[in-house]
Amino acid sequence: MAAVVVAIALVGLLAGIVVGAGSDTDASRGRQGGSGLAAAPVDLADVPDGIAGHYEAAAAEAAAFAAVPCFCGCEEFLGHRSLYDCFVRTDGDGWDAHAAGCGVCIGESTVVRALLDEGEPASVIRAAVIDQFGSTPTTTPPPS
Repeated sequence: MAAVVVAIALVGLLAGIVVGAGSDTDASRGRQGGSGLAAAPVDLADVPDGIAGHYEAAAAEAAAFAAVPCFCGCEEFLGHRSLYDCFVRTDGDGWDAHAAGCGVCIGESTVVRALLDEGEPASVIRAAVIDQFGSTPTTTPPPS
C-alpha cells in the first residue's frame, strides 16, 4: 500500500508542477499575488479536470482534508490552517486559487484521496501525509 500511495503522490506532485510551470499570475501564486492581496477565487472551469477533481474532493471530504497539514509553506504566507484551506477559501467565497498551481498541495491531496478510497480514517491519512511530506506540523491539530 505504501508504495502505491508514494507513486500516486509523485504523479500528483508532477501534475501540479506542470500546471504551475511558467505561470506567474496571481492565481498561480494563490492569495499572495503581486501585492500581497487576496486573489480572486479560481473558477474550476479554468483548471484541468484532474486538478478540479482535487477541489471537488476537498469540498466533499472536508473533515479529512481539514485534519491534514499542508507542507508547502502556505500556513506562513497565506495563513492556511490545513490542506482544506488550500482548496476552499477561508472566507467561504469560492475556491482558493493556491492549490491549482501548487504541486505539494496536489501531491498531498492525491494521497488523501487514495487513502479515503481505501476507507482509511482521518488519523491514518494525516499520519501518511506527515510521513511523506514533512515533519510534525505546528498547526492543524490531529482529528479527535
